[in-house]
Amino acid sequence: MRSHNIQMVKQLFYFSENRLRELRGTLASLEVPVATADTTWTQRQVLAGVRAKEARPVLLDAKLSAQRVLRQICQKCHEVQAVIRCLECVPLDFEYLCGKCDKEVHRRQIFHGRMAIFHGYLEPIPPTKAVVVDGNGQPHFCEQVCQLPLPSQKVLCGCTEETVVTTGRQISLVTMNGRYEVSLPRKVCPKCKTEWTPGVKDLMQYNYWPSTTNCQTLYAFEVFEAFSNMKLSAPSLSRLAFLKLLEHQSVQGGRVSLPESHCNTQL
Repeated sequence: MRSHNIQMVKQLFYFSENRLRELRGTLASLEVPVATADTTWTQRQVLAGVRAKEARPVLLDAKLSAQRVLRQICQKCHEVQAVIRCLECVPLDFEYLCGKCDKEVHRRQIFHGRMAIFHGYLEPIPPTKAVVVDGNGQPHFCEQVCQLPLPSQKVLCGCTEETVVTTGRQISLVTMNGRYEVSLPRKVCPKCKTEWTPGVKDLMQYNYWPSTTNCQTLYAFEVFEAFSNMKLSAPSLSRLAFLKLLEHQSVQGGRVSLPESHCNTQL
């Protein structure tokens, strides 16, 4: 009986050895296809990471090269050296402007993110600042008044004389790009002295919401819409965190930050 069991074990051993030998031969002769980028999602992600790592130095070099400030001629008058760069004016071919042309182009486009070209660097400036060049060819900042972009009334009275548009009182405007210091437009008839300045209805018509009864602070409707949409996707977002975002946008654009009173605004 014992010898019979030993014989069976030997037969099983020889059988297993033969099967393993056959499997090794099969695996050795099997041709495995080369993996491609479309084989699996994991492989695609790995290849994408490799490409991103290889492209990172190229992208960094391109970003640094784009920040170089070169001497440019004003693209509007084609006469004077440019002191302002505005990427939002690129479709109009007015990317580089001199101080005079900058005032003309951005008189109504006060929300454009302008940058001053100073000593080989780009410096973001608010719309209340302009750049002038002195007699020695050195650029300097100067203050300028910015009016809230609203269409003024065409007819004030029955007088035939042309009305005069002047600057009204200063207010604060908060948009998704932060805070702006602007002035309300004021229109006066030089003959009968009839005046017009935008009221609550005029401001509401052009999507400006007054946060105070005297319209000292205005909010663009886009601020409320953005906050509502962000609360839908991120319910835990606080009002203070959202206002801090607007404050960061304002400071990054070279403008003043939001005052503490704005944090009490009911969004």
